[in-house]
Amino acid sequence: MRISLIVPVYNELPFLKRCFDSIENQTRKFDEVIVIDDGSTDGSSDFIDKYDKKFIIRHIRNLGVSYARNLGMEISSGEYITFLDSDDELLNNACENMYNTIIKYPDDNVFQFNHLRYYAKINKISHKNDNSEGYFDLLHATECNSWWGVWNKIIRKEAIKKGFRNGLNYGEDGLFNIDLFLSGSIIHTINIPSVVHHFENKSSLSHLKTHEDIRKQFHAYISVLDSVIDTSWHDTCGLIKIINELCENKVMKELNYEKNKGKRLLCH
Repeated sequence: MRISLIVPVYNELPFLKRCFDSIENQTRKFDEVIVIDDGSTDGSSDFIDKYDKKFIIRHIRNLGVSYARNLGMEISSGEYITFLDSDDELLNNACENMYNTIIKYPDDNVFQFNHLRYYAKINKISHKNDNSEGYFDLLHATECNSWWGVWNKIIRKEAIKKGFRNGLNYGEDGLFNIDLFLSGSIIHTINIPSVVHHFENKSSLSHLKTHEDIRKQFHAYISVLDSVIDTSWHDTCGLIKIINELCENKVMKELNYEKNKGKRLLCH
């Protein structure tokens, strides 16, 4: 059983050593690490090439994080896929815990681990949004904290029926997870943290989003509703209501983020 780690990079030079060191320092190594440099212009490309020849590296022109992740999945050889944002870092036993969890629950397709949040401005680590162990399908997704992220999950590759939507750089992970739900997967939450999710990089996509980006994200979420009618879910009306709720909740958080001039609130 092989685990592939995919790391998309775009202009994250100040954080790459921290990110890559956390990969190298794992108590159990990933079977392959795929780094997709999405046309960086800040020196990230040179750093990647010099860091570790064991990484599988692809340099592409700037096509967006969705394209980068899709390419990573396309060239991966692992039975399981996990993602890491290049301004975040893994806890040292993340891969070992992923591997042991898969062995323990071989029939499950999607595992979500808890995470730590680090807020650089106030030098604080937060344990908010933890989940106890449980199972969540789409109808109960709102009960699962941080369900929209991909950086906190490990996924059986054959369960991925649709990739990320190319051209969408905001909210693409939530749409990806909804597609996983719609194809029959459920999230098995594991009460162990695997990653430190950093809130400090003001040049990252999440800090540079515009109102137009949020509008595109909203319409992309709404487009998911078109596919719901063709599913075999027994409660189509209930499903549409849940997706609407998920979309509205996510987009309202983004609008509040913009309203507060890019300040992330701890309660979020």
